Amino acid sequence: MNSTFSSGLALTLLGLYLGCSGSSNGYSSGPTLAAPTGLTYSANPATYTLGTAIAANNPSSGGGAVASYSVAPALPSGLGLNSASGIITGTPTAMAPPATFTVTAQNSAGSTTAALSLRVNAQGAFSATGSMVAGRYVYTSTLMANGKVLQAGGYNGASMASAEVYDPGAGTFSATGSLPVSRYYHSATALPNGKVLVAGGYSSGPGNAIANAELYDPATGVFTPTGNLNVARYLHTATLLPNGKVLIAAGATNALTLASAELYDPATGIFTLTGTMTSGRYYHVAVLLGNGKVLLAGGRQNAAFPTAAELYDPAVGTFTATGAMAAGRSELAAALLPNGKVLVTGGLNGSATPIQSSCELYDPAAGTFTAAASMASPRSDLTATALPSGQILVVGGFTASGVVLGTSELYDPVAGIFSPSASLRSTKRSHTAVLLGNGKVFVAGGTNSDGPQPFFATADLFQ
Repeated sequence: MNSTFSSGLALTLLGLYLGCSGSSNGYSSGPTLAAPTGLTYSANPATYTLGTAIAANNPSSGGGAVASYSVAPALPSGLGLNSASGIITGTPTAMAPPATFTVTAQNSAGSTTAALSLRVNAQGAFSATGSMVAGRYVYTSTLMANGKVLQAGGYNGASMASAEVYDPGAGTFSATGSLPVSRYYHSATALPNGKVLVAGGYSSGPGNAIANAELYDPATGVFTPTGNLNVARYLHTATLLPNGKVLIAAGATNALTLASAELYDPATGIFTLTGTMTSGRYYHVAVLLGNGKVLLAGGRQNAAFPTAAELYDPAVGTFTATGAMAAGRSELAAALLPNGKVLVTGGLNGSATPIQSSCELYDPAAGTFTAAASMASPRSDLTATALPSGQILVVGGFTASGVVLGTSELYDPVAGIFSPSASLRSTKRSHTAVLLGNGKVFVAGGTNSDGPQPFFATADLFQ
C-alpha cells in the first residue's frame, strides 16, 4: 500500500469519527442540562420563635433540576437545611437577630441563589430559678467573665454589705465575701481584667453618700479597696469605655445634684476628674454608643426633670449637649438597638402625666430624639434589656397610682411596636435584669411596695 493511499484513508476515517462525535452531521450526545434559576422560599422573610418547631420552609426554582443546596452563613442554632431537597426545618434553640442567609441551588451547569431573611424571637416565658441568700433591692447585678452574676449590696431595712454569686449552670446562689462598707444606690462594673469595680453609693451609717470603691475578685471571692472617688456620690451611672476605663457620671451627694464626672483607670486604681456635664442629674441613664461616645439622658434635679441630654467623648474628655427629649423622665430605662439607636422607655415625670408610657428613640447620626411607640402600661423604676433577637424586654416597675407591676413587654425594632409578654411570679420594682451568656435574662430581687417592704429573694429566667 503506497503512502498516498494510507494518508487518504487515515483522513477519511478521522472525518468519519469527528462527524459521528459532533452534532453538525445530525448526531447528538443527548439533551443539554440547564442551570437552575429563580430560587425562592415559601417563607421569606421568616420570623420564628425560640423553642417552637418551624413549619417547613420549602424552596422552588425554575430551569434545570437542582442537584444540591447549601447555605451561608450557618442558619440559627437548631435549624437545618436539607442539602438534597433544600427544605429548612428544625426547632430554634437560641434567639437570633434579623439576618440574611444566602441559599445556593446548583447542578453541573450552574447555580442560582436566594437571599433568605430569618430571625428567632424570644419565647416569651419566665421560669423560676434558685432564690437569693438574702432578699434585697436597689442593689447591683453584674455579669462576670466566668458567666456567673455578682449580686452586691442593696437595702433590706438598712444598707447591706453582703454579696452573693448566681451560677446559671447550677441555677443556685452562694454567699461570697462581703463589702467592707455597706451600700445601696451604688454602681458595679465588670472590668476587662475579670474583676468588678463597686463604687460609691449611699450607706445607712455615718456619711450617707460614700466615696469608697472596692474591687471584687471572682478568683478569690474577696473585695479589696481601690482608689476612692474624688466626690462621694450615689444614684450615678458607671459605663465601661472602649479604652478599658470606667466613666462615673453625675448622681447626688446628700442634698446636692452633681454635674461632675470621673474616670477610673484599672491600671493605676485611681479616679481622676474629667469634663463637667452640661446638666447635673441623678436617676438618669448612660448608654455606650457604637461610635464610642456615651449618651446621658433623663434623670432629675431635685424637683426638676430635665429634657436635656448630652454626649461624653472619651477622646477629648468633654461633655457636649445633644438633642433634647420630648418629655423629662427619671427612673427610666434605656437600651441600645441593633441599628445603633437608643430606646428610652418610661420614667417618672412631675407633669400631669407623672408616670410615662411614652418612649423615644435617640439617633446618634442625627443627634435627635423622636417619638417611638408607647408601652401598654405606664411604668417607672423598670428594667430594659436588649435580647439576642434584637428585641428589648421591659420588666416590672410601678404606675402613677403606685401599683407595682409584674408584667413584661417586648419591643420589636423591626415593626417598631411593643407587645405584651409573660408575667413574673410576683410584682416588682427596683429589681435587676441581666442578659446571661446563654441568652436568657436573669431577673432578681426588688420589692413591691413603697411602705413596709418585702425584700424579694426570688429570681426568674426569661427566654
